[in-house]
This record gives sequence, structure tokens and C-alpha cells, in this order.
Amino acid sequence: MKRGILVFAFALALFPDGTMLRGPGPEVYVVEHGLRRWVSSERIFREIGYKWENIRQVARSLLEQIPTGLKIVSSAQFPDGTLIKGSRPEVYLVQDGKRRWIPNPEVFGRLGFSWANIISVADAVILRYLQGATLEEQYSGDPETVILRGPEGVVEERTVTFEFSGSDPKGTPPSELQYATFLEGSDEEWQSFSFTSRRSIRLPVGEEILRFFVQAKAPDGRVDRTPASREFRVRLSPYYQKITIDFVTLREANPEKERIGLSGGRSGETISLDGWTLEGLRKARLPIPRAVNLPGLPGSESPGAIRIRDFGRVTMVSGASPAGGSFRLNACAGYFNAGAPFTPALPNFCPLPSFQEYANQK
Repeated sequence: MKRGILVFAFALALFPDGTMLRGPGPEVYVVEHGLRRWVSSERIFREIGYKWENIRQVARSLLEQIPTGLKIVSSAQFPDGTLIKGSRPEVYLVQDGKRRWIPNPEVFGRLGFSWANIISVADAVILRYLQGATLEEQYSGDPETVILRGPEGVVEERTVTFEFSGSDPKGTPPSELQYATFLEGSDEEWQSFSFTSRRSIRLPVGEEILRFFVQAKAPDGRVDRTPASREFRVRLSPYYQKITIDFVTLREANPEKERIGLSGGRSGETISLDGWTLEGLRKARLPIPRAVNLPGLPGSESPGAIRIRDFGRVTMVSGASPAGGSFRLNACAGYFNAGAPFTPALPNFCPLPSFQEYANQK
């Protein structure tokens, strides 16, 4: 139970009042007082003034850490945590049925609010709420967290490393702060606090947007209530490290002798290259063709997909094939050299048949 309370507290640190969340289903929720309230219809969503682009997509496991509150069935009253603004520049936070003025951008940013979440309303709606106390910087005594380095943009590596640090207005050295991390879209729950100021993560294959959070904690238990975060997109093929480009010979004197080599790893799979395309940094594209088993023989089959098994190899040559197309090398492919030179040259070695292979031919 103690562990569950900690997880729930972390979820609240990620999603303050007014945050809109959506799991794998179509339901949209608004966080209010530590509860997730379902916006019961698209009409109410529009009438309140919410914006679809401000909804945060989260994993089901993370969403379910936040208890369910009452449904939002009316647009007459904004949920707590909503940011509203009339025709004047003042921005207010709806809290406990009142509007609380946020006095300056510094307080706005320090409390973790986003300008994109402000809802423009008629001045009459602003006046509907009683004026509450000015919203001052509530957490000025908490430690702050900063991400020093880590991935951003598009990531095409399997393992990434984040490094982070923190500062404490009460003078605690960064080395005495502890840190907890969470990778939204991958982790099921926050990692435990530790003195480690870096984390290496093995990313999932596929393409998705992930968000990394880190939160500092002082020795007396004070935590950064607005964790530092960084968003990045993972783009990893399911064949990552199962197929590798092991050599490239470009800019040859004869352009028809340029080659690219592909090889299979130890995956235990037979991988089809049908429909694959190689793409360079300058967006030059090279489709991988199909091939036959025995070229030039009467009745040989039509070209089929090239497949690579463990430690198999495919060599792609820029020039035309002397055999008339792509083909699979067999143990005695060297006889093709007699017809026309191949680049690279085919092996001339041909193993002798064993007794078991020709004994039944007597």
C-alpha cells in the first residue's frame, strides 16, 4: 500500500489540475484534485473551450494510477485547474469555485502551466467567478531539476542515456540530491529515488513519441513538483541489429562496381527483404530487387523474395548482372565466371561430392 501511494503521488506530479489525458480508448479525462474526470461528450468538450491538441496521450497503466472522479456533464462550471482569460491580458486559475490571478509569467512558468492550455472566454464568464487570492509562487522552496543531456528529436538508436542534475534553494549540494525518473510510454511506474544522476534506457522497437521525466528530492523529503522533461520520437525498425549494412564501396572508378553488403545477425529468424528500400542520408533510395535460385536455366522459377538467415549475406552491385538478374550463390557458382566477369568475382572453388551423395547413383 505504501508503494501504491508513492506511485499515485508521482502521477499527480506529472499531471497537475487541469491536465487533459487520454489512454488507449476514446475517453478524455481532466485531472482535478487528484482525480480524473471524464468529459462526457464532445459537445461539452467544445463548449468548455478545450483544445484537442492539448490532450496528452498516456499509457493505460499510468492513467489507471489516478482514481476516477465524477463525470463532467455540464459546461456551466470549469473544473479546478482550468486556465481562463477574457478580453484583458490577465490569466486566472479556476480553483475551489474562484478565479485566482496569476500575477506574472515567472509564477506561471514556475508552477508548470502551459500557455497553450489557456481558454479564452467572454468577460461575463470571468465575472461569474468570485475573485480569490492572487496565486503566488507556492513551491519556491522546492529543489529544481534540469536535464543536462539526452536524446531529442528523432532517435534511431536502441540505447539512450540521460544525464541530469538539480539545485536546492536551501543550499543542498547536487551530489546530495536524489533523483527519480520515469519514461512515459515505456515505464509502468517511476523508478525509485537514488543518488544516480544518469540513466541508460533500452528503447522499444517501432515508432512512437516518448517523454522522459526526472524529479529531484532533497534530504528532508522536499521534491521538485514540476519534474524536468524531454520529449523525443523513437524510430526503430523491428529488424534493428538483425540486418546490418556491413560494407559499402562507393565512388569506384567504374560506377558499375560499387557495392553494398547486407548481413544477418544471430536472430534465429529467416527475414524476407521483399519490398525493402535502402535510403541514404541525402534521401537517395535503392529498392532491393527479387532474385532466383538458379539463373539462366530452362524452367527456372520466377524471381522471388530475397531471404536472409542467421549470418547470411546479400551483396548488391550497382552494375548490370552478367547472368541477367539477381540470384542466390550456390556452392559451385564459379562456373558463371566463364561466361562474363563478375564484380565481385565469384568463388571458383567447387567442393567434391561425398560418397554418400553419389552412392545411390551407381
